[in-house]
Amino acid sequence: MMDNARFKMIFCEHFNEKSDKWNLAAHSHDYYEFIYFLEGKADIKTGGNSLHISLYDVVVYPPGAMHKESVNLGAAQDIICIGIKANEKLFEADAPFMLSDDGELKAFFERIHGEYKHFGSTPLLYHYIGVLTELIGRNAKRTVRHGFSQTVSAYIENHFHERIDLKHLAKIANVSVSYLIRKFKEETGFTPNAYKIHLQVESAKRFLKSGKYNIEEIAQFTGFSSPSYFWRVFKNKTGKSPKTLKNTGEH
Repeated sequence: MMDNARFKMIFCEHFNEKSDKWNLAAHSHDYYEFIYFLEGKADIKTGGNSLHISLYDVVVYPPGAMHKESVNLGAAQDIICIGIKANEKLFEADAPFMLSDDGELKAFFERIHGEYKHFGSTPLLYHYIGVLTELIGRNAKRTVRHGFSQTVSAYIENHFHERIDLKHLAKIANVSVSYLIRKFKEETGFTPNAYKIHLQVESAKRFLKSGKYNIEEIAQFTGFSSPSYFWRVFKNKTGKSPKTLKNTGEH
């Protein structure tokens, strides 16, 4: 099938932090949206997940995927944003996802923007779109592991002071509990629970160093079930008691 029969261009814009085109409210749309960050950073909330975007990252929003962008418009931002309708499902993922680029995708974002702005909806434009979506699909398959560990890590980092239910975490990552534990350990060196404890201990170190809080308060702030459990875990992971670290201010 010819590419101009597969796709319909909705828009293609290149804008910066001063533009009035930013839509920072939670929203979705009935087309694919592709964003390339030439400069700047963003945090994107989608369901229970977060994507942390920076320089040379690509974000893909499938049709119907609810998302909300948090962008610092007081800092430099430079993006190319493309909206495309397709008569087929382009990627396996139904949720927004991100890719890091080595320059290959950037070239096609710039070609698509230049062709569309100068010549409109030409056969060459749709050829470029076809190549771009093919490259994104290939790269997405190669970076499934990165996206998986990023999703799980981000959730744990935001909730380490709370009880984390592995069934809920597996649902967020769209995998089974056994796969979650095995793959996360393979990719990060931690089980999900071990990573949670690691973050709790590191947070506790900062509270101890401040000298402003007692052991009971720190145990509560960092999500340990009791001061005695906090004491045992901390001593096991650091080789020092919380009291020793609090008194000396060591790291």
